[in-house]
Amino acid sequence: EQGPKGDKGDAGDQGLQGPQGPQGPEGPQGENFGSQDLVQDDEARTYDVNDQSLSFINGKIGFNEESPTSTVDIAGTVAFPIRIVTSNTTLNENDHTIVMKQKNLTISLPPASSCPGRLYILKNISSGNNKTSTNYICNKGMSMDDLKKNKILWLQSDGQDWQQINIQH
Repeated sequence: EQGPKGDKGDAGDQGLQGPQGPQGPEGPQGENFGSQDLVQDDEARTYDVNDQSLSFINGKIGFNEESPTSTVDIAGTVAFPIRIVTSNTTLNENDHTIVMKQKNLTISLPPASSCPGRLYILKNISSGNNKTSTNYICNKGMSMDDLKKNKILWLQSDGQDWQQINIQH
């Protein structure tokens, strides 16, 4: 007759590593957009992606433009976000154009120092005036916060202030 099973002992030392197996077959070649459809010289790189060109030349980028003449050169349409608001709203990096359909709103702008160059278009089609949370410098050099009814205001950050860059009539 067999006695009771004893406790499990400690694990032993790890054994020696076996020999390396044979090399497997070569896998399929992946797509490398860094070199595929790339025309390149010392100053220019042009990618052809789905028959659309993307060019980098001397610090300039071209979309559908193989010889960009500006920092960003786009041969085609551009889409910007647009949002309709009926309550107080805070603008951020996802906003561009705001259409106000309610009066007595406050549109909160981020600090101009946090987003130099950013541009917002504010269109008030409500029956009354609205305002910004932060003053902007109007096209006459005065500090204002008005968003008058039936007006469109373009504001751009200069890194210190919000500047009106359009003329309202």
